[in-house]
Amino acid sequence: GKGNARITVTVGTTTLSCGVIAGLDEALIDIRQSELEPLIREQYLAHVTVLRDFIVDDGEIYYIQRKDSVPGDLTIQHLDQDGNVDQWMSLIGFGGGVSISMDRGEDGRRYIWVESNGTPASEGQTLSRIPWESGTSYVRQGGQTWNFRQEEGAAYAAVDQENELVCIRTNSKAGYTFTYYNYADMIAGSAPVPLYQIELNMLTSTLPKDVNPSGASVGEYAFRGFAIQGQYIYQYFGTANGAILVAVYDMEGNAQYVHKVTQYGDLVFREPDGICIADGKMYIGITSGESADRRANIFRYS
Repeated sequence: GKGNARITVTVGTTTLSCGVIAGLDEALIDIRQSELEPLIREQYLAHVTVLRDFIVDDGEIYYIQRKDSVPGDLTIQHLDQDGNVDQWMSLIGFGGGVSISMDRGEDGRRYIWVESNGTPASEGQTLSRIPWESGTSYVRQGGQTWNFRQEEGAAYAAVDQENELVCIRTNSKAGYTFTYYNYADMIAGSAPVPLYQIELNMLTSTLPKDVNPSGASVGEYAFRGFAIQGQYIYQYFGTANGAILVAVYDMEGNAQYVHKVTQYGDLVFREPDGICIADGKMYIGITSGESADRRANIFRYS
């Protein structure tokens, strides 16, 4: 049946185990022929820094920003129905806030997954799952924390709660490693044991035209966030005032498509920041505005 588990066999003094993931039948979200619709358009950001990532949950929007003067300090902010910030949390010394995710606990509360224990000079080296509670503050770590022993780069998480999966993205010599874990096992507090792991090198410039019509090489652009749903990994890349790309792979590392985003309109300054999969749709973020007046733009593909 649908689900995932570790299968362990012991014969005498020998024990072997492997992860099994079954029934991931969600359809690929293919945006190549879809229209880009504005959800939030040039919303004033509470700090002068860019939007880093965001979450859409039951129509509610949460976004994360670096604070004005200290790059390692972050705020997570909630938008009301009019698109204005009405609640926020502070995360001190966490890192970059490049890619966040959310789940709903058995207690009904929302939990934010974010890289943590960072410094102004680096991204987070550990990963924390923090309960959303407006007005609270955490220093370097919070809630549940896992150490993935990253020597460089950060550990980023994407949660697919429907399929009981958490995917952790870390750096590797070949590019990036995506490691899948059982969601219930992770939040139970035991040491996480991988179910499945793949490595991707992101050399998309070598892909055929039907997969990557623009011919752009994802490896030349900065990582701007990722999300998972079913057997697919959705990643976001780009540079300020440069190309903006969505690259989609399956769990075997096969590229499904690379899409160059062009329908964002005439934005003053343009930096891609954040991707989210919610309600079977893809959402992307773009920061706009002058350096002292940054604005958040969140779009949804129809």
